[in-house]
Amino acid sequence: MEKLAKKNMTGYQNAKLFWSRDWLIKLISLFFAIFLWYFVAGEDRVDMNVRIPVEIVNLPRDLVISNQFKDVLDVTVSGPRSIIRDIARQHISRSIDLSHAAPGNIVIDNKNDSMSFPRGITVLRVQPSHIVLSLDRLIKKTIPVKYVTRGVPAAAYELAGIDLNPDQLTISGPQMLLNQESNIPTKAIDLNGLSNTITRQVFLKIPPAIADLTGEQSVTVRIKIKKKMVARRVGKIPIIVMGLAKNRRVRLETRIARVKIRLPLLMVNEYRNLKKLFRAEVNADLPPGRYELPVNVSGQPGIIIEEIVPPTVGITIR
Repeated sequence: MEKLAKKNMTGYQNAKLFWSRDWLIKLISLFFAIFLWYFVAGEDRVDMNVRIPVEIVNLPRDLVISNQFKDVLDVTVSGPRSIIRDIARQHISRSIDLSHAAPGNIVIDNKNDSMSFPRGITVLRVQPSHIVLSLDRLIKKTIPVKYVTRGVPAAAYELAGIDLNPDQLTISGPQMLLNQESNIPTKAIDLNGLSNTITRQVFLKIPPAIADLTGEQSVTVRIKIKKKMVARRVGKIPIIVMGLAKNRRVRLETRIARVKIRLPLLMVNEYRNLKKLFRAEVNADLPPGRYELPVNVSGQPGIIIEEIVPPTVGITIR
């Protein structure tokens, strides 16, 4: 009995000692502990859908993700209303570590415990339940640019050529994707009604598969227009004797020439008698005798003389 009394006395003294030291601080701490327990345990629990971004980390430099994948997860969570409301400020993400990845397809399971939520939050469901990533070698490829045209130049004119600057693009991207592209076309270059050389800026028609790799691109095009040329044969061109000394006489074995030419179509439409555009001559500034002299034919600027018949003519000088 005496021992029990002493034990009770000791407990009383200990309790008295506890409350005698900083009793106000300890009382406040006890109050907050009870309040917090009530707030967390006693608060209504709610279910809510939250969107959690997917974060790819440690992707090797020589690899690239070549497919489209859902980079935001729909997660259903349960927990105290106040904590759930605060999730948006927590910057929670689904982190995927690819430090040991190799080319090929990888299936990533989105398990309920694959994200770190605050204590008190329970993950009920994650959609999608898995992510498929296609990994490919990252390469750099130079792809030529190909021009595309529509329409035709003005009458009697034609396209001489188109210069592109730049005439190729260097693109970095997945090896399998870039190997499918042999060229990149321009958007249609309008030639309708052109009658002279011009320079324009034209956008490229980037294939959808690589559009995200390049963005919108344009090139400078120089559209070269020339007069349309046609082939003709012109005859009965008189041969004129030049350089003949005074008191000399001359006899030509033939006095007319004919030519095979190419000339602008505009000139054909303008001149009905084409032989008036030419002059044929031989140089007879020679001593008396018989000679075989070349026939020289000249024409208006822009005319190309491809053949002269006869190329030479027999001539006798007396």
